[in-house]
Amino acid sequence: MQFSAMETLMIALLVLGTGQWLVHRISILSRLNMPEPVVGGLLATIIVTGLQIGGVSLTFDESMKVPSMLFFFGAVGLAADFRLLKQGGWAMLLFAVLVIVLVALQDLAGVGMAKLMGLEPYYGLIGGSVTMTGGHGTGAAWASVFEKDFGLTGVSELAAASATFGLAFLLGGLYLISRKIITWHIPLGFLAGLGLPALLAWLIDPVRFADPLFQLFSGGAMLGAFFIATDPVSAATSRMGRLIYALLIGLLIWVIRSFGGYPDAVAFSVLLLNLSAPFIDYYTQPRTYGHKSSNRGVS
Repeated sequence: MQFSAMETLMIALLVLGTGQWLVHRISILSRLNMPEPVVGGLLATIIVTGLQIGGVSLTFDESMKVPSMLFFFGAVGLAADFRLLKQGGWAMLLFAVLVIVLVALQDLAGVGMAKLMGLEPYYGLIGGSVTMTGGHGTGAAWASVFEKDFGLTGVSELAAASATFGLAFLLGGLYLISRKIITWHIPLGFLAGLGLPALLAWLIDPVRFADPLFQLFSGGAMLGAFFIATDPVSAATSRMGRLIYALLIGLLIWVIRSFGGYPDAVAFSVLLLNLSAPFIDYYTQPRTYGHKSSNRGVS
């Protein structure tokens, strides 16, 4: 079943309206400040995934995807101003300066290495801040531009490889666990939530589904498991909550990779579960010493 650009837009508006209706009708979603597009989008993802598994293929026109993403990220960028830097103090200002310097050094190193190897400097940009700072999504977006406008080849593969250093991230993550900087709950849950469904699907249909090792070591999986999902501010806090939170992230990554139209889903999955972390914590609070039942929420 194929939908035109107008039909895709109408379905998107319907998903947004459904999310608004659910947030207003279900008190806990409103109390937890769940974003309406996320609620509607998650429901739509579940429905589309179920149809895909049942053999019903849905194809949406993506001609409006890039302009919509540009509008979204442009609006996010417009929300930033120097007043926010001022509120953060010297620490925030120092962080911003260091990030700018890091981006410049990444590009200088990438372009320099490309010239030493006799390649076009654009390859160095892809291996620099485009992927090292921007990640897989930015690399995939600029890869098509470089291939089309500058006639380069293999840029998409280079972007994916530059944004992926799975083994190095794994070793770094194990080091963080050994130093007790992070706990094992989120990395283990993340990798299990991604690897187990990948293994089952691969055993059922190895032609259609990628093997579990490819899923674990491709994209931003290792980076997300050890360095992104473990953020102490936005992740779940209880031990059981961390496992549930991480398992759902891994499962959602596999679902989007296997049935969605996006090359990697780590950022989307982590953001969605960041929004759900208060909800998970609410129902996974451990029993307070001296009480018979767990202490859920604050009265």
